[in-house]
Amino acid sequence: MKKANIFIKTVALALLTAAVISCADDDDETNAVVIPADYVKVTAGTFSMGCSAEETTSTGSSIATNDKSVHSVTLTKDYYICDHEVTQGDWYEVMGAYTDTFLEKVDEADRDENDPMVFVNMYQAVAYCNTRSINEGLTPCYSIDASTSQNPSDWGTVPTTSSETQWTLSCDWTANGYRLPTEAEWEYAARGGDNTSDAYVWSGTSSSESAGDYMWYGSNAEGAYHNVKTKLPNSYGLYDMSGNVREMCWDVYESSYEEDAVTDPTGITSDDFSVSKWHAVRDGGNVTSDSAKTGINLQFFAVSSRTKNMIYSSTTYLGFRPVRLAE
Repeated sequence: MKKANIFIKTVALALLTAAVISCADDDDETNAVVIPADYVKVTAGTFSMGCSAEETTSTGSSIATNDKSVHSVTLTKDYYICDHEVTQGDWYEVMGAYTDTFLEKVDEADRDENDPMVFVNMYQAVAYCNTRSINEGLTPCYSIDASTSQNPSDWGTVPTTSSETQWTLSCDWTANGYRLPTEAEWEYAARGGDNTSDAYVWSGTSSSESAGDYMWYGSNAEGAYHNVKTKLPNSYGLYDMSGNVREMCWDVYESSYEEDAVTDPTGITSDDFSVSKWHAVRDGGNVTSDSAKTGINLQFFAVSSRTKNMIYSSTTYLGFRPVRLAE
C-alpha cells in the first residue's frame, strides 16, 4: 500500500490555514475572527432528514430501519464544517502525539499525513476539539464531569475500554470552539443543498454510475481508506462525506427517528451508560472489511445511512470532522 512517513508540520495552524475575517465590537475596535481556510460555511435552513421506508436497495431489499422515519429538521444557526476528515497530519499538529492504539495498530511505514486519522475514540476526538479551540483562543465546547477544567491535559487518562471509569461529557452549544457535528448538521452538510429525502443520493451525486467519482467505497477502495480530498467534493465543497472512513457524531444513538418536525436537535440524553455509550456514526459502510472488497454495497454509503459505535472504542474505519459555529 502506498504510504509515506508522517511529515511533521512546523508552521502554526493559524498561519497555515487561516482566512481572517474582521468584525467590530461595540467600541468599534476591530477583532480578528480566524476561520481556517479548509472550513466551509453552511447556511442554516430546513431539510428532510432520513429516508423513506419504501426505498429499497439496488437488489430490491429494504434499507435498514434506522435509515427511515423521514422528518423535517430546521437548523437555526450557520456553522462551519471541515472540508475533509481530520487527517493524521492534522491530529499530530494539534495533539503533538498519536494515540497509543494508533501507534500499536498502524505501522510507521503505513502512516500518511494525508490519510484520515483512525484508531481514535470519541473521548479523544472531543479532546482534540477542545485542545484546538484553546490553541486558537476560542471557547472550548466540552466539559467532563470529573474536572472543572476544559483543558484535556487536566482530564487524566482517556477511557479506552468498558472496564475503565467513563467520562460524562457535556457540550456548550453557545461556545465558538470546535466540536463534533450533530447527526442533523452532518446530514444537512452531506446533502450539499439537496434538502429532500432520497435514499439514493450520495454526497455529490444521485447517480450510481458516477458514485465512484465522489467516494471511496466497497468496489474501488481495495479494502483500505485513502488520502482525503482525492475524490470529487459535493456542492458545498466537502470531500468524503460519503465513503472513506466513517465519522463520529455527537448524538447518542437511537435506532430510529421521531417523525415530528424538530429544531436544532442534539440527540437524546441518558444517564444509563448501556444506552449513552453508543453514539451515532455517519459516512456509510466499512471500506476496510473483507466483505467490502468484494461487494459494491452502495446503499450503505447514502447520506442518510447510519450506524453506531461505542464511545470508548476506536477502529481502523472510524474518524471524524469537526464543526464550529459561524459568528
